[in-house]
This record gives sequence, structure tokens and C-alpha cells, in this order.
Amino acid sequence: MNKFANFKISVLVYSLIIFAIWSVLIFMSAVWNIQIEKNITEDTVKNIARASFNKDQAYRLWATSHGGVYVKPTQKTPPSPWMAHLSDRDLTTTDGTKLTLMNPAYMLREMMDDYSELYGIKGRIVGIVYLNPNNEADEWEAKAIKSFEQGRKEIMDFTNIEGEKYLRLMRPMIMNQKCQKCHGHLGFPNGSVRGGVSVSVPMKKYIEHENESVSNIKLTYFIIWAIGVIAIVVISLKSL
Repeated sequence: MNKFANFKISVLVYSLIIFAIWSVLIFMSAVWNIQIEKNITEDTVKNIARASFNKDQAYRLWATSHGGVYVKPTQKTPPSPWMAHLSDRDLTTTDGTKLTLMNPAYMLREMMDDYSELYGIKGRIVGIVYLNPNNEADEWEAKAIKSFEQGRKEIMDFTNIEGEKYLRLMRPMIMNQKCQKCHGHLGFPNGSVRGGVSVSVPMKKYIEHENESVSNIKLTYFIIWAIGVIAIVVISLKSL
């Protein structure tokens, strides 16, 4: 009778040990896979931010290499008051059509506004010293610009904008000779940090997708854990 009781106790102890090991393994595997899913979300958004920045940069370099573009003034694109010091800001063609100059910053800002409305990804040209008040750097951007002056090449951070989570990416905008025509009177020498170009990617839809994937992972591992527990119980009962 004592041997049988000892055997039952041994089965119970071993079953509990196996249950504990199984539970820990399932828990650790679930946590690991959930972290992988979170890393995938972060990497995806970072790649989107860099791709958006590269697109903006290519557009800005194109506009800078052409010295800007003349367009017909409209309510959306009126003559820029920040370029009133330029003698060739406004031109009249031989047929009497009036044109106004959109410098690279003006063009990029308008394109960024359109892109934000279409896809929700915000882009800004900002500075601590600026012509257009709309280009004033916020607190996060101002800190980034100061770090660029100390040699940093890129700042990336997850922050809140108006209560929503964004990934913010910012890189320096360096003054060069082609920029001097419109911005030279601000006193920035060539090669200095003029300001920065920032991109903000809204995280909402990516977090929603991540949460859905995490829920599926949790459910899958719970089912696997439950099957394992049932197997442990059945085998333990048969051993008694």
C-alpha cells in the first residue's frame, strides 16, 4: 500500500514538473514570437519613413538643380512673400502670362502637404532660423537640429503628435551655393546646417495590424499549451 501511494505521489510530482516545464517553454516561445512581430512592425515603419525621406530628398535635389520652377499664381500657390527680395520672383511671358517662382523649399513643402493628405505621412522642412513661420521647428525638431550641428546624421524616434503615436525621422539640410539665392541673406555659410527635413509616419494602422497578429499568436499558443496539458493529464491518469 505504501509503495502504491509513493508511486502515485511520484507520478503526480513528475506530472507537475512536466506541466511547469511545458508552460514555461510555451510562454517563452510566445513572448519571443510576439517580440518578433513587434520588431517587424518597427522595421516596416522605419523602412517606410526612410523611403519617404529619400523620395523627398530626390525631389528637393531635382528642384534645387533647376533653381525652382515658375508657375501661374493661384490661390493655393500665390507669390511667396518670403521671396519678395528677389527681383525675378515674378515674371511676365511674351504673351502676357504672369508667372511666379516656386523655389525648391516652396515646391517641396507643397508636395509634402499633398502627400500628407493622400497618405497620412507628414513631411516638413524646418529650421531654428527661418523665413516662413510655418517652417519653425518644434521642440523635438529643434533638439534634432542642434544634434546635427554636433555631427549627428539622423534622428529617429517614436513620439506622440496630437495624441497619436508616430515614428519621426529627421536628417540635416545642409546649406549649399544653390540655396544662397533665396536663403543666403539668413547668414548660413555653405556646408553649415541650415535646418532639417523630417518625416512623420502615423503608427495607428501598423499597430492595429500588430495587435491582430499578436492576438492570433496568443490564441495559437494557448491551443498548443492546452493540448499539451490535456496530454499530460491523460498520460498521468493512465500511469496510475
